[in-house]
Amino acid sequence: MSGFDVRTVVFPTDFSDCSRHAGRRAAGVARRFGARLHILRVDPPVSAPTPPSRLTAAAAELGADLDVTTAMTTGVPAHAICAYAERVGADLIVMGTHGRTGVSRAVVGSVAEEVVRHARCSVMTVPALEGHR
Repeated sequence: MSGFDVRTVVFPTDFSDCSRHAGRRAAGVARRFGARLHILRVDPPVSAPTPPSRLTAAAAELGADLDVTTAMTTGVPAHAICAYAERVGADLIVMGTHGRTGVSRAVVGSVAEEVVRHARCSVMTVPALEGHR
Protein backbone atom coordinates (compact mmCIF):
# COMPACT_ATOMS: atom_id res chain seq x y z
CA MET A 1 0.00 0.00 0.00
CA SER A 2 1.42 3.40 -0.93
CA GLY A 3 1.78 6.24 1.56
CA PHE A 4 -0.35 9.31 1.77
CA ASP A 5 1.16 11.82 -0.65
CA VAL A 6 0.01 15.42 -0.47
CA ARG A 7 0.96 17.79 -3.28
CA THR A 8 -2.02 20.15 -3.21
CA VAL A 9 -3.89 21.37 -0.12
CA VAL A 10 -7.05 23.49 -0.30
CA PHE A 11 -7.85 25.67 2.71
CA PRO A 12 -11.28 27.35 2.48
CA THR A 13 -11.60 30.37 4.76
CA ASP A 14 -14.34 32.64 6.03
CA PHE A 15 -11.76 34.72 7.97
CA SER A 16 -13.17 33.65 11.36
CA ASP A 17 -10.96 32.67 14.31
CA CYS A 18 -11.91 29.06 13.63
CA SER A 19 -10.73 29.40 10.01
CA ARG A 20 -7.48 31.05 11.08
CA HIS A 21 -6.80 28.10 13.37
CA ALA A 22 -7.51 25.65 10.53
CA GLY A 23 -5.28 27.75 8.26
CA ARG A 24 -2.34 27.25 10.61
CA ARG A 25 -2.98 23.50 10.45
CA ALA A 26 -3.24 23.60 6.64
CA ALA A 27 0.02 25.57 6.43
CA GLY A 28 1.72 23.01 8.68
CA VAL A 29 0.57 20.15 6.46
CA ALA A 30 1.70 22.00 3.33
CA ARG A 31 5.14 22.63 4.87
CA ARG A 32 5.53 19.03 6.00
CA PHE A 33 4.76 17.65 2.54
CA GLY A 34 6.22 20.50 0.48
CA ALA A 35 2.75 20.96 -1.00
CA ARG A 36 1.12 23.93 -2.69
CA LEU A 37 -1.48 25.59 -0.46
CA HIS A 38 -4.59 27.03 -2.10
CA ILE A 39 -6.39 29.54 0.10
CA LEU A 40 -9.99 29.76 -1.09
CA ARG A 41 -12.71 32.25 -0.19
CA VAL A 42 -16.26 31.47 -1.28
CA ASP A 43 -18.66 34.41 -1.19
CA PRO A 44 -22.31 33.35 -0.93
CA PRO A 45 -24.34 34.55 -3.94
CA VAL A 46 -26.24 37.25 -2.03
CA SER A 47 -23.28 38.83 -0.24
CA ALA A 48 -20.91 41.60 -1.23
CA PRO A 49 -17.64 40.36 -2.71
CA THR A 50 -14.71 39.99 -0.33
CA PRO A 51 -11.96 42.55 -0.96
CA PRO A 52 -8.90 40.74 -2.40
CA SER A 53 -6.76 42.39 0.29
CA ARG A 54 -8.39 40.14 2.94
CA LEU A 55 -7.24 37.04 1.10
CA THR A 56 -3.75 38.48 0.65
CA ALA A 57 -3.59 39.23 4.37
CA ALA A 58 -4.75 35.70 5.23
CA ALA A 59 -1.95 34.28 3.06
CA ALA A 60 0.65 36.57 4.65
CA GLU A 61 -0.48 35.46 8.14
CA LEU A 62 0.51 31.88 7.31
CA GLY A 63 4.12 32.73 6.43
CA ALA A 64 6.23 33.62 3.44
CA ASP A 65 7.85 30.19 3.21
CA LEU A 66 4.81 28.56 1.57
CA ASP A 67 3.92 27.96 -2.07
CA VAL A 68 0.52 29.72 -1.94
CA THR A 69 -2.22 30.32 -4.48
CA THR A 70 -5.21 32.46 -3.51
CA ALA A 71 -8.61 32.21 -5.16
CA MET A 72 -12.07 33.66 -4.73
CA THR A 73 -15.33 32.37 -6.10
CA THR A 74 -19.05 32.82 -5.55
CA GLY A 75 -21.59 30.12 -4.84
CA VAL A 76 -22.97 27.72 -2.29
CA PRO A 77 -19.89 27.24 -0.08
CA ALA A 78 -19.74 23.43 0.19
CA HIS A 79 -20.37 22.90 -3.52
CA ALA A 80 -17.91 25.62 -4.52
CA ILE A 81 -15.20 24.19 -2.23
CA CYS A 82 -15.60 20.68 -3.65
CA ALA A 83 -15.65 21.94 -7.24
CA TYR A 84 -12.52 24.04 -6.70
CA ALA A 85 -10.68 21.16 -5.01
CA GLU A 86 -11.52 18.87 -7.90
CA ARG A 87 -10.51 21.49 -10.47
CA VAL A 88 -7.03 21.95 -8.93
CA GLY A 89 -6.51 18.24 -8.25
CA ALA A 90 -6.42 18.65 -4.46
CA ASP A 91 -5.14 15.77 -2.37
CA LEU A 92 -6.50 17.27 0.85
CA ILE A 93 -8.96 19.91 2.03
CA VAL A 94 -8.26 21.35 5.49
CA MET A 95 -11.10 23.33 7.03
CA GLY A 96 -12.45 24.42 10.37
CA THR A 97 -15.68 23.36 11.99
CA HIS A 98 -17.57 26.09 13.77
CA GLY A 99 -18.94 23.82 16.47
CA ARG A 100 -22.58 24.70 16.00
CA THR A 101 -25.02 22.31 17.63
CA GLY A 102 -28.76 21.89 17.98
CA VAL A 103 -31.09 24.33 16.27
CA SER A 104 -28.31 26.55 14.92
CA ARG A 105 -26.70 23.61 13.10
CA ALA A 106 -30.06 22.32 11.88
CA VAL A 107 -31.01 25.71 10.45
CA VAL A 108 -27.63 26.82 9.13
CA GLY A 109 -26.28 23.37 8.25
CA SER A 110 -22.67 22.38 8.31
CA VAL A 111 -20.45 23.35 5.41
CA ALA A 112 -17.71 21.05 6.71
CA GLU A 113 -20.11 18.12 6.89
CA GLU A 114 -21.25 18.70 3.31
CA VAL A 115 -17.65 18.93 2.11
CA VAL A 116 -16.75 15.68 3.91
CA ARG A 117 -19.70 13.95 2.22
CA HIS A 118 -19.09 15.24 -1.30
CA ALA A 119 -15.36 15.87 -1.75
CA ARG A 120 -13.43 13.50 -3.98
CA CYS A 121 -10.29 13.89 -1.89
CA SER A 122 -9.48 13.52 1.79
CA VAL A 123 -10.82 16.17 4.17
CA MET A 124 -9.25 17.17 7.48
CA THR A 125 -11.62 19.04 9.78
CA VAL A 126 -10.18 21.12 12.59
CA PRO A 127 -12.53 21.62 15.55
CA ALA A 128 -13.29 25.21 16.53
CA LEU A 129 -12.23 24.61 20.11
CA GLU A 130 -9.13 22.51 19.35
CA GLY A 131 -6.78 25.32 20.35
CA HIS A 132 -8.63 25.94 23.64
CA ARG A 133 -7.93 22.64 25.40
